[in-house]
Amino acid sequence: MKHRKTAGILSFVLCLAMILTACSGKNDNGSNSSNAPSTEPNETNAATTEKAAPAVDPFGKYDPPITITAAKIVGANVKFKEGEDLQNNVWSKLYADTLGVTVDYAWTTPDLPSYEQKMNLTIASGELPDVFTVTANMLNQLVEAGLVEDLTAAIDQYAAPITKEILKAAGKQPLQSATFDGKVYGFPATGSAADIAPVLYVRTDWLKKLNLPEPKTMADLLAISDAFTNQDPDGNGKKDTYGLALTKDSVHDTNVAGLQGFMNGYHAYLDIWINDASGKLVFGGIQPEVKQALAQLQQMYKTGQIDKEFGTKDAGKVGEDLNRIGMQFGRMWNPGWPLQGQVTSNPGMEWTPYPIPSIDDKPALAATFFPVNSYLVVRKGFEHPELAVKMMNLYYEKNFGPTADPATYNKTPEGVETLQYAIMMAEPPTKNYDAHIKVVDALKSGDTSKLNAEELGYVNEIKQFNEGDINKWAANKIFGPGGSQSVLGQYITGKLTQPDEFYGAPTPTMAQRKSSLDTLMEETFAKIIMGGASIDEFDKYVENWKKLGGDAITQEVNDWYSSK
Repeated sequence: MKHRKTAGILSFVLCLAMILTACSGKNDNGSNSSNAPSTEPNETNAATTEKAAPAVDPFGKYDPPITITAAKIVGANVKFKEGEDLQNNVWSKLYADTLGVTVDYAWTTPDLPSYEQKMNLTIASGELPDVFTVTANMLNQLVEAGLVEDLTAAIDQYAAPITKEILKAAGKQPLQSATFDGKVYGFPATGSAADIAPVLYVRTDWLKKLNLPEPKTMADLLAISDAFTNQDPDGNGKKDTYGLALTKDSVHDTNVAGLQGFMNGYHAYLDIWINDASGKLVFGGIQPEVKQALAQLQQMYKTGQIDKEFGTKDAGKVGEDLNRIGMQFGRMWNPGWPLQGQVTSNPGMEWTPYPIPSIDDKPALAATFFPVNSYLVVRKGFEHPELAVKMMNLYYEKNFGPTADPATYNKTPEGVETLQYAIMMAEPPTKNYDAHIKVVDALKSGDTSKLNAEELGYVNEIKQFNEGDINKWAANKIFGPGGSQSVLGQYITGKLTQPDEFYGAPTPTMAQRKSSLDTLMEETFAKIIMGGASIDEFDKYVENWKKLGGDAITQEVNDWYSSK
């Protein structure tokens, strides 16, 4: 149930800045959204209706000005211009000049675990900041304790047009995930589920050398893997290459060399909850299709197509080994890391992204996780609960609205990611795919007049690559023609995704048992793949998973599902 471990991420893939800041490390599926809503957001909610609200200014300035307290994760990746800091920067000035708000950060932490620990202590002390971000689990606890404000009316009345547009595009789930008894208690940090979907990356220079077809089916992928292992694709006369990359974290980590994409080709879905034939939710990681995929991976390991030492190597180490490996399933940003470094260091190397191939005539569906990692909340009793909405209005407007100025408020020409100074980051659900479409059109037509600064930056980097700058290869492989965003576009337009149907806060048994169940999965799958256990060990794993809390979790998840 873990996902989203990020490291060494391409600086220009701005959608990942939110992940780095809000969640440095693996997140659990059970901790990326809030408790189940007993009803949907009411009919006056801004995301679901155009009903006229009272005439208010979504960017109204407080007069006299107000000072608020806040809390924030400030990771090691957050950089400031000389003379600036968290309370003196373009965003703090924008809050002051536009909203009449001075933000005084009561405390900050470097990562999510320390933030959670500090927040627990703050809750116990009763001295909550005025406005702050929380995970789904924190939101659930705060609502149960009656410590945060109802934002339903504030969202309804104060959401700016750009905010309403983005919330509508995101669908009902983000607001539903913050809804308790019909009231919305947190503003969700919208994001892209598609950007989380697995993508297959293949050494196409090796394909050409061995005269192999592109992978359109899982049978193609398996034949390619065998050839990459046994036909000396690097031409050094040694049997030192592998077909498929895995890491010691592949079971739950989908970022680099993960198992999820391979499993999806067998219609198996690790770490997410899916509908069964009866319409109830079942955990994907214990379904029969997983066993079939594991059996194939076991055979690939046995025949040397997977590095015998993968169980000791993390993503960084495997990234260093990709000059000897021909395929890996990862995220859309992998051309930035780890592939860019390999391409730069190995002239002639070429990686191409492909959609997940299927084992049969049914199309493969790419598993996606619920993309909301955090929520902006207001402490109970704060005089201006609408401020949370106004601050998000400002964020959306300055990054994606009619007066957007991303060169100032997102990322400067010098590469400083100023978006991380905002109280919370978010983005439209198809931001990066939309950018890809506009970039490709601009490259064809030569007309860049409709591009924002970020999109223009991608066009310029792709042009530099086309002119011979190999260091700009990644921009082309993500946003250019045939890039990873084009693969995600196939998922989006073809409706080829399998979303996680559970987006609630951790259930009681999840909170107690999920970690041990995750470990059980990791250890069992690794043993099976490496031949330390027969494939029938999977059946014992399923029995143990159910006995050790899985059945109770399944019941709790379905109770949530039936109530929403």
